[in-house]
Amino acid sequence: MEHAHSAIAIREISEVILKRKKSFKNICLNINISVNYKGIKIIPLGSSDYIGKVETIVDKKGNFFYKLSGKHVSAYSNKETDIHTVSRGYISVTPLQINQTDYKLMKK
Repeated sequence: MEHAHSAIAIREISEVILKRKKSFKNICLNINISVNYKGIKIIPLGSSDYIGKVETIVDKKGNFFYKLSGKHVSAYSNKETDIHTVSRGYISVTPLQINQTDYKLMKK
């Protein structure tokens, strides 16, 4: 199975969330999964720039995935971000707030 490692990882993460579901209200999780991962870390986001597009990939079962394609031009990372964590072979999990409205900008 091509994505078996991802399915196992998502099951592990889901089990933790279900045990602590009161802590996980009104959030979205950004999850990046390494092949042959060493563990799971909850970590802040880094930032990467790409010249290209986002591709939607559909597998034989109808499941869809998103892939950044094109040229990776830069990454703003340090040891405390998801980019560095995934490059070291870990799964990164970043809880994100759903409302990302920039209220200061709206007042200008």
